[in-house]
Amino acid sequence: MLEHLWLRREDANHAFYKGLIQLAGAFVHLKKQHERPWHPKDAGRMHPAVRLFALAESNLASYAPEHLGLSVPTVLALARNYSHLIKSSDYEINPWKPGSGPHLELQSIPAE
Repeated sequence: MLEHLWLRREDANHAFYKGLIQLAGAFVHLKKQHERPWHPKDAGRMHPAVRLFALAESNLASYAPEHLGLSVPTVLALARNYSHLIKSSDYEINPWKPGSGPHLELQSIPAE
């Protein structure tokens, strides 16, 4: 289903969904790096995570302040914060920890 959303370029929400998928992908990189920091492939996942956070920001920014019940500025701040923490540690410290990852909530959208 996510691939379908990614490929539907004619959809007005295309970049929104793409940004959310990129945000999720960034956290997948951080989770894998946390689980196996000694592994040759997984140890280097913080650079791709930061790149995905930046791509997510780029795709989501035009949907601010709220889109489909999601507070876009909250998501952008989350991506910027994680990127900043990683970059300021010179890509040495992974800020993601099990059980303390981000939790985003959708606001209810009034029925029309």
